[in-house]
Amino acid sequence: MIRQRNEIEAQADESLRHSQDYQLLRQIPGIGPINALTMIAEAGDLRRFHHYCQFLKFCGLNLSTQQSGQYRGQTRLSKFGNARLRRTLWIAAQLLSVNVRTGSVTSSSATSRRIATVQTCVGRR
Repeated sequence: MIRQRNEIEAQADESLRHSQDYQLLRQIPGIGPINALTMIAEAGDLRRFHHYCQFLKFCGLNLSTQQSGQYRGQTRLSKFGNARLRRTLWIAAQLLSVNVRTGSVTSSSATSRRIATVQTCVGRR
């Protein structure tokens, strides 16, 4: 299984070596060849998102609150959007969620939102 993953990573690097978007995504910590390939395949051209909030909504990482009349529920991730892209960002966030030096753990969903925001800003270059 590890051999297959290494072959897929090598094929992704070979086929997308000249893609500027791929090279920019690879510079973001936590995003490897397979994650970058998945993000390009699922999101397409990141330049179509004029604001990072549009990309967060596309991924389903935007916040929503269930409310009715006087009732106001908790604010959570909406999870409406591209599930594969959301999962890919979550996996990248898992790699970054534990700070090795301090041992502190941050929220994976918050880290996923930060990565998505950085990804959108990088895509506008």
